[in-house]
Amino acid sequence: MVYNNYVCHRYVVNRRYQRKLVWSIQEKAAFMDSIMRSYSVPLFLLAQNNLADNKVQYEIIDGMQRLNAVFAFIENEFPIKYEGKECYFDLDTLADTMVQKGKSLKQKMPKLPKEVCIKISNYQFPFSFVIADKKDIEEIFQRINSYGKKLSEQEIRQAGALGLFPDLIRKTSAYVRGDVSLTDLVPLEEMRKISLTNKGLNYGIDIDSLFWTENGIVTKANIRVSRDEELVAHIYSYILLGKDVAPSSHTLNILYDLDDDNENIAKRANDAIQKIGLDNLINNFRKVYDVLLTVIEKSNQNFKMLIFKDAKASGAVRTFQIIFLSLYDLIINEGRSLVKLDSLVKDLDGIGKRHLKDISGREWNAKYRTEKIKAIRGIIERDFDRKDSGEDVSTENWVSQLENLLSLSITEGGQYDFKQGFYSLDGKGKFETSLIDKILKTLTAEVNKGPNTHGYVIIGVSDKKEDALRIKELYGTEFRSFKGTRFFVSGVNGEIEKFHHSDAEAYLRKIKDAIKNNKGIDSYTSVVS
Repeated sequence: MVYNNYVCHRYVVNRRYQRKLVWSIQEKAAFMDSIMRSYSVPLFLLAQNNLADNKVQYEIIDGMQRLNAVFAFIENEFPIKYEGKECYFDLDTLADTMVQKGKSLKQKMPKLPKEVCIKISNYQFPFSFVIADKKDIEEIFQRINSYGKKLSEQEIRQAGALGLFPDLIRKTSAYVRGDVSLTDLVPLEEMRKISLTNKGLNYGIDIDSLFWTENGIVTKANIRVSRDEELVAHIYSYILLGKDVAPSSHTLNILYDLDDDNENIAKRANDAIQKIGLDNLINNFRKVYDVLLTVIEKSNQNFKMLIFKDAKASGAVRTFQIIFLSLYDLIINEGRSLVKLDSLVKDLDGIGKRHLKDISGREWNAKYRTEKIKAIRGIIERDFDRKDSGEDVSTENWVSQLENLLSLSITEGGQYDFKQGFYSLDGKGKFETSLIDKILKTLTAEVNKGPNTHGYVIIGVSDKKEDALRIKELYGTEFRSFKGTRFFVSGVNGEIEKFHHSDAEAYLRKIKDAIKNNKGIDSYTSVVS
């Protein structure tokens, strides 16, 4: 019955207050070993939502990691040890897995004995169901996670935290990690696709590939306890409240309504968010983040090596705040653009070793952080200029935006489509006008799924490696695979150069002209802009 509910999409997760899926294979296997041995396990707490047509949905309040472990084991994603062997669940044990066997599920070997699998499938899980409104569910979740098992400070802050500031941190952090979702309410089976995984799982987001871990800023262990969100929260506290705000746990506790707010810090932050706009703040963060991504890529080093020239250097979290906020001051507060990319890379190369070498051993307070931001800003400001005074070599958000669109397509495939380009790959170089009609139909279907829905067709991305290899053969264009997924990014520069378009604008004009000349254009006017 429990697995049947899962297959029928009855379990949902509210990302407004739920933790990430972060259990490792070892943690999942240990839990399933307890089930196999008939040990008692903690209570699963679910909120029952009665939907239309007599359908029922269960919102997981407590037990998401454990339920995910159960279903992942049943679907052969990992084994457990039995009599000295690593064995997998026998898919012939349950009717639901038998139906999917050979289709979406593949039996792995060796199998657990059938009687052991039956014992596991007959385990009586301790469920408690509540019927409560949204406010009560959030309060229950917050109490469980605040006074129950030991969580990190940031996990306690985010547990059940609602409001503008927690939403700002949650959405920005998900954007950087790549575990984004279109809506807050996500089916449990979809959550696994955007979970943070370690090696050994063929789904989710590899924790080693995250920006924070790849660049030596936040360790894997600290990612699992939300220290990346804590770092983002400190950055926003400075952006919203100014240079005098203390970069301390106490400040964050106030912003999350956990400590007394004698100085109206939380109110000031909320007022600032309302004035600037939550979406505008996230977009500003993205602009700076994308410039930083461009710099790191250009340097052929990760952040830590670029700044410190030493992979073992300490103080990366504090240093990232300083570098990021220095860039934010120039790009957002002063409206400047990066016009000397090579010079900026050179200026940042080893800057931590020269100017921030004592950062981890110093008292970390508002005055010191502000001093260092001013110092770094003074060094790099020559690489920026007013927007009307030179070429802007920043990426205008599309580096990280593309990554997030690719991530979203994993769970929301129906609203995203990808094409390698507009020219045929047979070597004849024919512009495929028929593709225009297909794209317009796709976009129309995507946006007609419901109110306020959006559709995307991304050009320059292949979902078959052979197409990416063919593009490389035809145009000499290298491609990148996206974090171990089926996506291969080649871009459209090969088509632009091969077929004598003067620049990207000329290429875009050809596409727009093909859209205007499409015979069925009148039926697609709602999606064409």
